[in-house]
Amino acid sequence: MTSRLDRVKDWALLAKASRYSATAIARECGVSPRQLERFFREHLKKSPHQWLRELRMGRAVELLREDASVKQVAQELCYKDPAHFCRDFKSYFGKTPGQTATQAFVTPSAGTLFAPHVAFQQ
Repeated sequence: MTSRLDRVKDWALLAKASRYSATAIARECGVSPRQLERFFREHLKKSPHQWLRELRMGRAVELLREDASVKQVAQELCYKDPAHFCRDFKSYFGKTPGQTATQAFVTPSAGTLFAPHVAFQQ
């Protein structure tokens, strides 16, 4: 049996359009937040929130490498303010955006280079 969620072609685009909110993604897909949670657990072995955070952090790295300001990155990634973005970034990477803009990034959990467009296993 296929789910409405199986029909989503570009999760990263949907995440951006939904302002990186799992609840908004579920609403856009016409499913409950719990259904979205189960789908993510089954296909990615992580929660929608974990995946969204990884996606945001990967995009933050890209933007910082393109010389975007912290304020621009925070705005692009729908953070309420630059300070919130900086705290989340430091919590994720262990360094501030300014300290890490030119360094290679490794995801703390996977230990591999970050790939922001994760494909779902079929």
